[in-house]
Amino acid sequence: MEAFRFAKSEVEFKKQFPNDDRPDAINWSIAAVRMSEIALRLGSARRETAAWNAVSKKRVLDLGCGSSERIDGFIYGPYLARLLSAQGAIVFGIDLGKPFPEDAEIYTHIKTDIIPLVMTKTLHALPQISDMQFDIVDADAFVGENPSPTLVSKLKSLGYTEREFSQLLLQQIAEMTTDGGIILFGEKHFKKSGNALIEFDSENN
Repeated sequence: MEAFRFAKSEVEFKKQFPNDDRPDAINWSIAAVRMSEIALRLGSARRETAAWNAVSKKRVLDLGCGSSERIDGFIYGPYLARLLSAQGAIVFGIDLGKPFPEDAEIYTHIKTDIIPLVMTKTLHALPQISDMQFDIVDADAFVGENPSPTLVSKLKSLGYTEREFSQLLLQQIAEMTTDGGIILFGEKHFKKSGNALIEFDSENN
């Protein structure tokens, strides 16, 4: 696993490593960037590789963690969940697809559709995470400039907009986040302070 070969996108990866055609290489690189974003929000270390230690023993909720099934036309494995687990984090991943068999002992995979749970405000009631609190919540798979076609289609069929979904999702995961915990929510990163969410700026903690 060459996870320290950072690239924030497939295009950037191809520019940096034009001769690396391994299917997993791009995904590991992107997951490593996400890992560093999380770790640097938690710790005081300014170097990515040193800051990774900050996730040890942290409880993580990874929404849309990835699976072994093809969704929206491609398979995206649980690369971030694996990296976090390898650094000692306690990871609970939720995804529409089934987990890879080899991941059973690495992190807790919950196969379910969170959309109806979010819209009925019952995400916290999932049996595997019922009333749990998390130090880190990554919801990037469900928000952002390029939402999943599956998400958009399901919301439309239920009569909801992406904005309504995002607002309800943020509200619920905030309630499931520990005081001092962090939330990665698309372009916005938050730290929970009491009952408030404090937004990080784009460059600094």
